Order: sequence, then structure tokens, then C-alpha cells
Amino acid sequence: MPLPARLRPLLLLLGAVTGLRAAGEPYDIVVYGDSAAAVAAAVQAKRQARRWCW
Repeated sequence: MPLPARLRPLLLLLGAVTGLRAAGEPYDIVVYGDSAAAVAAAVQAKRQARRWCW
């Protein structure tokens, strides 16, 4: 069963957060919503080594 288009960005975000936790680095990323911009911001936060909370 294919995933609804609204869930795809959320799953990407969960994958990014899981990757951050698996790396053992101290990041806290909290995103409300399921936009592609939120996923991009989460990846950018990882690259900049900052803590983000929206």
C-alpha cells in the first residue's frame, strides 16, 4: 500500500532524527508539521551542529 504524500516528509524527518541519535551526537530536533522545508531545516541543523526547536 503506497504512503500518502503527506506522510513522506514526516518519514524523512524521522529518518534524519534517527540518524542523529544513532550517531550519538547531542541534537534535539522538534518539528511540528510535515513540510519538506521542515525536513530541510532539520538536515541543515545537523550540518551546522546547532540545536533547533520550532
